[in-house]
Amino acid sequence: MVYYGVQQSFLYAGLPPLIKDKTGKYFVFAVANIVNTIRAIAFGKLSDRLCRRLPVCIWSLLLPTALYALLLTIWKPPLDQQNIYIFLALATGVGMSNAILSIELGAILGTFFGQMRPSDAFANFKIFHAGSSALGFLLLNYFSFRVSLLTLISMMIVSLTTLIICHYGFSSIDTGAKAPMTAEEAESPLQTELATNTTKEIL
Repeated sequence: MVYYGVQQSFLYAGLPPLIKDKTGKYFVFAVANIVNTIRAIAFGKLSDRLCRRLPVCIWSLLLPTALYALLLTIWKPPLDQQNIYIFLALATGVGMSNAILSIELGAILGTFFGQMRPSDAFANFKIFHAGSSALGFLLLNYFSFRVSLLTLISMMIVSLTTLIICHYGFSSIDTGAKAPMTAEEAESPLQTELATNTTKEIL
């Protein structure tokens, strides 16, 4: 959730200054948002049909990271203002990732908390989203563009690692099912229940 908010700040505060011409800036973001709307709907339907959210989340995290790497290496600012395809690729790629993450985060929260305090879950989501967006704007304001990109890449790595660990180690983000218990974990509840029953029999 934190990465999602910071990335959204980069989309609307980090990318626009790279485009000097206002007309080109409006055109790029208009096209990007139309494309991202269509792709968000398509990926949302695909995720529901396949019931496999992890691959979609991984793809949506890796796509903008590849673009950040290009901005650090090949597409170093100032960018060629005549090559509008670079700006379209950046706005469309980062925007699409943000749109997909928004859908997938909502679906994951619904999976985990749909039957238990969903209003609290989504209220906390909004708090994290707003706070991390503010953090993203501060990052872009007080640090260089390069440092901001490196921070985004670092946050993506942490987010991706956390997502995979949670999915395989704790609860599936597809179904909400908990990971299988180890032999020691399985024996512990049985021992507790046995001790409780024994105490009741004695009493």
